[in-house]
Amino acid sequence: MPDYLGLGITNIPLHPYIHAHSEATASVDMLRASKTFLNSIGKELNNQLFLTGYSQGGHATMALHRLIEQQLSGEFTVTASSPMSGPYDISGTQAEVITNDSVYSQPAFLPLVMFGLNPVYNLFAAPGDVINPLYELFIPPLMNGNYSTGDVNAVMPAIPNQILEPAVLDSFRTDPNHYFRVALQQNDVYDWLPQAPVKMFYCEADEQVAYQNTFVAYNQFIANGAN
Repeated sequence: MPDYLGLGITNIPLHPYIHAHSEATASVDMLRASKTFLNSIGKELNNQLFLTGYSQGGHATMALHRLIEQQLSGEFTVTASSPMSGPYDISGTQAEVITNDSVYSQPAFLPLVMFGLNPVYNLFAAPGDVINPLYELFIPPLMNGNYSTGDVNAVMPAIPNQILEPAVLDSFRTDPNHYFRVALQQNDVYDWLPQAPVKMFYCEADEQVAYQNTFVAYNQFIANGAN
């Protein structure tokens, strides 16, 4: 398993949650380390490389498969991949968690995305720029990598978008070029053409990652010319 940035022993305060590029590069580092280790103990590789992951791991599987085929084909060849229940369409399908006034089982995911991606994209200078004052005292202190999603869920409303400044939420809903939506678009992982076989799995009862993410990815693959 890859050691994503901000997890384990690290000097990065918060994991950049669903950041496609660092998910993929961390996974490449894992593959390189695995090859080095296997060589050191005299194990031969069979030159087959299968990729899989679930939920965020499904997103990371897509990101890794894409990175290998588009930039590292001289080093690795993907035999096949199986992404499962991943948020591939973060800026569209999965962003409905933000735009809808609906109860969500893991409301912590919203601040984890916002605060995790902020150092990458400079989404806000201070939490008060985007967080509703009702929650500003409770949420930012938990965004230092030392607290679990359960800790964050405990201070979150059941409807995640209630933590946002109303003006920020209104702008996100109406402006397709809103800075936060643009950042999410940078981490969509479905608009490419896989060369190796991909078999996706999804669960219609998944209450955290909408299963429609899989259909968006499948349909785009077909539109891009996939078999």
